[in-house]
Amino acid sequence: HTETNGHPDFKIGAEVHASVYAYQCDSLPDSLQVINNTLFYHFEIINKGTYNYNNFIVANFQDPDLQPWNQAKVASKPDLNLSYSYANTGMFAPDSMYNGKKVGTIILDGPKANQNDMLDNNNNGVIDEVGEKCLLNNSMVFRNDGTTYGNPQSAIHYYQYMKSRWKDNTPLTFGGDGINGSSPVRFAFDGQPWDTTTWNCTQSYDWRLVQSSGPVNFMIGDTIIFEYAIVNHLDSSLPWQSQTVFEDFFQDVHTIKNLYNQGNIPSCIALDVATKNNLITNEIKLFPNPAQQYFVLQSNGENIEQVVIYDLNGRFVSQYQINALQTQIDITDLC
Repeated sequence: HTETNGHPDFKIGAEVHASVYAYQCDSLPDSLQVINNTLFYHFEIINKGTYNYNNFIVANFQDPDLQPWNQAKVASKPDLNLSYSYANTGMFAPDSMYNGKKVGTIILDGPKANQNDMLDNNNNGVIDEVGEKCLLNNSMVFRNDGTTYGNPQSAIHYYQYMKSRWKDNTPLTFGGDGINGSSPVRFAFDGQPWDTTTWNCTQSYDWRLVQSSGPVNFMIGDTIIFEYAIVNHLDSSLPWQSQTVFEDFFQDVHTIKNLYNQGNIPSCIALDVATKNNLITNEIKLFPNPAQQYFVLQSNGENIEQVVIYDLNGRFVSQYQINALQTQIDITDLC
């Protein structure tokens, strides 16, 4: 909290568990190769303090650095819960942080919305649905400078950016650079970049992005799950800044969103097994199932060389070197 120049005597009392994970599977078909170009960020935020909070917002602040600072633009696509940066030139920097022409962040999971808040918190066109989550409630931008529309300098600046408001507390507005207009909005530059009749970023700059979920009530003992994915679009074969290349990027984002929601991200292990006849013919037994303290793996053919455990979301948990026909795996620390 002190990094945002918050009051040194006030502590939120939140415990944060964070993890970052990715996949690498070269044998995936082209339509799924985006999985290899995506990073997943998972946060669990637990209120272990002594205060209940109203209007609590969780957000990520991003510096995309897609390529040289003066050659990037930013945009949002609320129906995908997506904010993204894209190159303003056909030549991207080979030493770029993401080494690609477009990089976007999609909110995959967020806090449960307050009941009857009259908002479409997950941007699916339905207000106050049962079990609604707060996904991309706001997509804000600011510049890397010290102006009223630049880097936050106090805790209240950070909070205002989370609500799509500038440092002077004026709202983000439709049109131009989002400044001093008459129509407040929550999503910056939500037009179609190839269509000049829609609202797009017109200035190349060292832009920063803010994605926020909320506000919600955050009571003592509550846990908020906040998860997002950074999708890097690498296809340089399509015409630069054309409708086709943006739609190809959006399709990649759709793919990640759908696989995540279905809990169905492909496993490289399954693909490898399908291509190795000797693994197909070997019978491996696992018992007891379900298991609470341990499970046994037993092979009737070749030695079991390695056991790798993943959770239901496909995230790596642990790995064991075996080289035996039978082994017992202790899972008491994993339950």
